Amino acid sequence: RLFPNNLAATSMWTFMYRGIYRCNKILEYLQDESIELEPNFTDDIRNLIVGQALFLRGLYHFKLQVRYGGFSQLASDFSSPQMGVHYIDKDLLTKEWKQVRPELSYTCDKIEEDFVAAASLLPAKSEYSAADAGRATSGAALSMLAKTHLYQEEWQAAYDAAIQVINSGEYMLIGS
Repeated sequence: RLFPNNLAATSMWTFMYRGIYRCNKILEYLQDESIELEPNFTDDIRNLIVGQALFLRGLYHFKLQVRYGGFSQLASDFSSPQMGVHYIDKDLLTKEWKQVRPELSYTCDKIEEDFVAAASLLPAKSEYSAADAGRATSGAALSMLAKTHLYQEEWQAAYDAAIQVINSGEYMLIGS
């Protein structure tokens, strides 16, 4: 049971939403066509950064959903639908902070959109140099997409995403 004064829970909540905020800021900045970027800032670099930001935003929302979303409290008493963690894809004004929580399916759909978009923009693991090991890859985005589907018991969609990772030849399972 979590209480508002639980430092670990509030620290994680704050960390995740701070990350979401930063992802939204970079996405907003890179989508603003009135801003002139450096000449050596190519579309490839832009796509890589956008892909990484989308991956991280999806990951942060996924982690929040798993830890704090899901079944709303007292759902059986109020006959309310499953509710999710707010999906935040822009900076909120002070007056926007108090919102009705979206349905779980809405939040999951948005998380899936981020992972699908990230997978299309990010390179494969083998396309990174050794110095970039650990960065978000198309395989990581597809793996998180599969995991998102698993949490919703969408077995075929989870399989479809996972088989893309398996067939990429970039990863292997290591048994003991």
